[in-house]
Amino acid sequence: MKQLFTLVFSFLSLFISAQQEETHQIKIFLEDAETGKNIDDAKVTLEGFEIPPIISQYDKKGKYYYFDEIPNGYNTIMSYHKKYNEKGYQNLEGLPGELKLRLYDPLNVSYGFEKIVLTKENCCNEGKKYNYQLQPQTLKRVKNSSTKKSKSTFRYLYAEDPYHIAIISKLDRDHFLNDDKIKESIKKLSIEEMYESERFGEYVYESYAIDNKTGHLVDGFDALTRQHTYKVYIFQKKDSTKFKRFNCPEIKKLRELNLIVSTLTIKKLEYYANKPFNSEKFYGSNKNSEDIKHYDLSTFRNIDVSYFDTQKEDLKHYFFGINPNATNDRLTSLDDDKIFSAFFVIPKDFQSSIGLGALDNVEIDKTNNSLLFTNTYKN
Repeated sequence: MKQLFTLVFSFLSLFISAQQEETHQIKIFLEDAETGKNIDDAKVTLEGFEIPPIISQYDKKGKYYYFDEIPNGYNTIMSYHKKYNEKGYQNLEGLPGELKLRLYDPLNVSYGFEKIVLTKENCCNEGKKYNYQLQPQTLKRVKNSSTKKSKSTFRYLYAEDPYHIAIISKLDRDHFLNDDKIKESIKKLSIEEMYESERFGEYVYESYAIDNKTGHLVDGFDALTRQHTYKVYIFQKKDSTKFKRFNCPEIKKLRELNLIVSTLTIKKLEYYANKPFNSEKFYGSNKNSEDIKHYDLSTFRNIDVSYFDTQKEDLKHYFFGINPNATNDRLTSLDDDKIFSAFFVIPKDFQSSIGLGALDNVEIDKTNNSLLFTNTYKN
């Protein structure tokens, strides 16, 4: 009788457990994009526009985060972790029952929706077929090298910039900043144009524009003096905090003025080696850990290209071991005024309040065509 009771109790427990699992409105699995390992110590939230976030619970046995209900107005899942990039997913029509997010090193984010354009066969076409960058002449050495390179390990690696937004406008600075509606919105939103540097005891604004011919971002004297069709104004929050990845009130308000508002991500490295990218092995003690909010956008003119599994091997290949510290010589183009590494992230729905999260949506749903992701903006 006791055994029968135990058996019935066990079946009842399993039934109740199964019923409890079925009540979860959404399960979220997080994994390290490089190792595939489960991440169990992140903060996962359910969010909406200008409403307080709800923090998830974690199922240790199932190795997932979950919410038992999704209240009205909540349409976004976000994950936060000090070792990984912020990542999320938004669906205004309803969230799925299950979601997997792959998290990256913040300075080495990769986007799976990108099409690889570099191979040993086409690497030296001087970039004529591609709008992402002008290919460096050094790649000829890769083409003629006896060392085999695996196409499957090629990666574009980025540092996302959640601290700045770009407004693309046909108005020059005087007309743009003196427009009453724009001026009022900038004041209310507590944002300010990004300073470049301090010169002669006072701060000087950097000027940015879109090159009429190539569509690339240009800065400095060229942007200021030439009659480019589009000007680009870079803004940051006065309190130096991040813009929200989704449901960003600043972006939403600015887009309601019919402004073209973009978030930014910076291409740091094109990795073309035999082994999967390992940031600790590649950078070693030289890994750049500086927070991107202190970066000067104008320094990211060019893109470093790596052919080997470690930085030491790569520098030796570049400089034949002569001057491995001469990183300023690692240029992808002689067009010094153009910033090839700055990519615009613009949802085609210009009334949307989505920031960098637009990348997450396309990453998860690769059939999504609602995004402009380019470093050669043309309209």
